[in-house]
Amino acid sequence: MKLIIAFIALYIIFAFQKELYRRNWNKGLSAKISFDRNYIEYGEENEMKIEISNKKLLPLPVFQLKYSIDKSLVFNDEKNSTITDLCYRNEAFSVLANQKITRKYIIRGTRRGFFLVSNGTIQVRDFFLISTFARQVDNDAIIYVFPRKIRTDSFDNMMRGIMGEVSAKRSLIYDNLSFRGIREYTRTDSQKSINWRQTAKRNDLMVNLYDYTMDREVKIFLNLEADNMIATGYLLEETICLASSIARRLLERKIAVSFFSNGYMRDIRSGEALSLSGDVSELHTNRDIPCPYVGKGADLSHSITIDKSLSSITSTGATEEFMKILKKETKYGAQNIQYIIISPYHREDLLTEVDKMNRNNLAVTMVVPHYDTIPLREKRSYMYGWEVKKNDS
Repeated sequence: MKLIIAFIALYIIFAFQKELYRRNWNKGLSAKISFDRNYIEYGEENEMKIEISNKKLLPLPVFQLKYSIDKSLVFNDEKNSTITDLCYRNEAFSVLANQKITRKYIIRGTRRGFFLVSNGTIQVRDFFLISTFARQVDNDAIIYVFPRKIRTDSFDNMMRGIMGEVSAKRSLIYDNLSFRGIREYTRTDSQKSINWRQTAKRNDLMVNLYDYTMDREVKIFLNLEADNMIATGYLLEETICLASSIARRLLERKIAVSFFSNGYMRDIRSGEALSLSGDVSELHTNRDIPCPYVGKGADLSHSITIDKSLSSITSTGATEEFMKILKKETKYGAQNIQYIIISPYHREDLLTEVDKMNRNNLAVTMVVPHYDTIPLREKRSYMYGWEVKKNDS
């Protein structure tokens, strides 16, 4: 008889706690995944944070957070990971009443892209670890991994040539927002530059010194169509890295840069591919949108805007789309603009349009990435060849 009573009592307790968890497990419960920064350079580390909050008296003895992320984001701790097409994570917690738990991980970006933490699911078990309750987690944690920056002697030599072309045709003006110091007045100085406060202190006329800035703009046009069908994915990735590196170097010199590409970007929240997975020349779908034109900016932070655009590229349009932009510049372009055209495709139809720009007294420089085993198809005086090692692809 006692055994029956004990069994009934145990059943009542089990049924009661099951109903208690069913009604209340999700109340005051939240899970959030975030990054310390939403962008990193290629190869750089970043902190990812998981925050679990249980704002109720009911403890959660077993709490699991399951989510997936691109496997190119490498965790320093992979013991909770299963890596196949993505990196699938299963984080286990034991959450007490009115408790907040924070876990931090270090991740490293090993591939250019725009990534979203997806497929977030919370799973909770009751006190007896029998019943399971689950729901989806709304998550908006995204991170850009910027293209790799090229730092080689060959790149430095090419940039010296490009900078020489930019400098040769620039007009210099004072930037009165960039104060550099003071010195004694000379007869060639403008009276507007006199620093009257320092003059009163020293009993000598003193003038402000300012850095020079350029009124010249550089427009970078990136064509993401290859000249041949040999390992195009790797060559175009190197082309994107080259565009990013050139833009960064120019902005470090305080040269105003704008940017256009015929690349397409994917709305990764639509459930489509998270980022480039091999070949940027893959056909784009109706979910892809053209990369937006990035307007002129001279501050170093402008490189972040350009790199975010480059990181988002997943596919490319045809050279015909690219040439429409060049034809517009040929007709309406300004002579105070330096054009840098980066294109592995360098056949006669494209070069004919660039020749027209050159004949119209537009300052044009063309950089042609190509495999070291395949020489340039055509050469022009405004052209730089950029060799990419084929055995690295």
